[in-house]
Amino acid sequence: MEKVKFKNGLALLSTLLLCACNNNQDQENKDKDSTNSASEKTNASNPEVKVNPLKECYFGDLHLHTSLSPDANFMNTTSLPEDSYRYAMGEEVDYLGNKIKRNTPLDFLAVTDHAEYLGAIAAIKDPKGSFVGTDLYKQLSRAIFLTAAVISAAVYG
Repeated sequence: MEKVKFKNGLALLSTLLLCACNNNQDQENKDKDSTNSASEKTNASNPEVKVNPLKECYFGDLHLHTSLSPDANFMNTTSLPEDSYRYAMGEEVDYLGNKIKRNTPLDFLAVTDHAEYLGAIAAIKDPKGSFVGTDLYKQLSRAIFLTAAVISAAVYG
């Protein structure tokens, strides 16, 4: 019985995929026809306007945390938003003690640090900061150390 359900499901999935591919081809042909006629009209009225039938494709990162986010800070990230943007533009930056540089700059980057406790962990961990010597500094230093040790053990074994 399970084999029959599996075969029926596989046949249905294959049919759907074939239909989706066929509709995509029809849509591409329609797009090509409309693009050609639009480009002919555009070229006739204004030769400076260029039609791009292939559209535009951009490459970037929509979710990046810096040391201002507690979770990234616990993982010893030291980069700030300006470092992240410099990296995205193809400049060399320091990342976890190493110099790194992208081969090709990104088209876009979104730094998505958490609003909750924004910069708080970095401020508390700062050995030259105003929290040094306080009970909060001592408690959080221990908690941060233990959390980092647990995460490192889970990630790196």
